[in-house]
Amino acid sequence: VHVSHIESHQSSAGIPDLNLYGLGQDLWLELKVVKEGHVRMRPTQRKWHRDRAERGGPSWVAVLNPVDGHVLVVRGAVAAALATGLLGWEAVAVIRTHSSNFGWLALLLGGTYD
Repeated sequence: VHVSHIESHQSSAGIPDLNLYGLGQDLWLELKVVKEGHVRMRPTQRKWHRDRAERGGPSWVAVLNPVDGHVLVVRGAVAAALATGLLGWEAVAVIRTHSSNFGWLALLLGGTYD
């Protein structure tokens, strides 16, 4: 997998943190951490994910909850529609796993999860 870490302040507003390419798939991934029970997405981030989805391009948001060590992976367009609170993220998560397990990336790239 080829991974590019993107610094938003050096690129277009709202662009996700990572671009990954592997298994013939191009993946955009925003990384978030639950802080004080909330997941915060800036308006420019929400707009970027909505715009990508409107043009048929997938994007994802991976949310780490440091309290239980779980990662929730949510489609970017769905994440953009959620309120800033954590409520609702679990219900729409495509993947829920432990932060020490990175096999979920293979699923997002169209591979298999062992």
